[in-house]
Amino acid sequence: MNILSPHIDLLLEEQNEYMVKKVYWIKVLEHYKISNTIGLTHGGSVYGFVFNETQPKENQLASDFEEVVYIGESIGWYYDKKNGEKKLPRKTSYLNKRIIHHRDRFNGTAKVSSDETEKYQLFEDKYGLGFDVLNGTFTGKPLWVGFLPIPINFPELMHKNWVRTYERLELKRYKKKFNKKTLMNLDEDYDNKNEESASSKYEIPDVTSFMK
Repeated sequence: MNILSPHIDLLLEEQNEYMVKKVYWIKVLEHYKISNTIGLTHGGSVYGFVFNETQPKENQLASDFEEVVYIGESIGWYYDKKNGEKKLPRKTSYLNKRIIHHRDRFNGTAKVSSDETEKYQLFEDKYGLGFDVLNGTFTGKPLWVGFLPIPINFPELMHKNWVRTYERLELKRYKKKFNKKTLMNLDEDYDNKNEESASSKYEIPDVTSFMK
């Protein structure tokens, strides 16, 4: 018996009880039409940015497309007070806020923080910046965002576990399918080893040596 079988059993049990029937695809520049609703209704989502000539189908995952820019996840909500002092705060999903964060850096209208410079520079170097990049004017390929939402009625206590699990599975599936990582998921760069670092000058001990 594979010692990991209980984990596989858990995933199968969850998929049978809590079904995800489709991926919601929309152009990034029109995300506001559905992103907040999905975030509030489902509690969160795995999301993926994909350049493609046509709108992906609802049964297609981000990992089905080679030209994936980034795969991420977000859960929860907050009260947005930006409506003005005389108006009630608006309940807003962190998913919606996260997509806005990405969009504004893809189109060059927001300042990129120092810890995100490398990630967004990869996008700029390959595609450029601006609305004409996102709407496909230059290449004929608009940037789409696909939402893989947490199943309705899935226990809130496990929302973070769900999105993290399927975010990682999407990244793993993409790697296996295309034999490379997505453009901006820098935490997938396990092979970027600094040869000048102290740890690189020493060999990792064989942890099985005590068994010999």
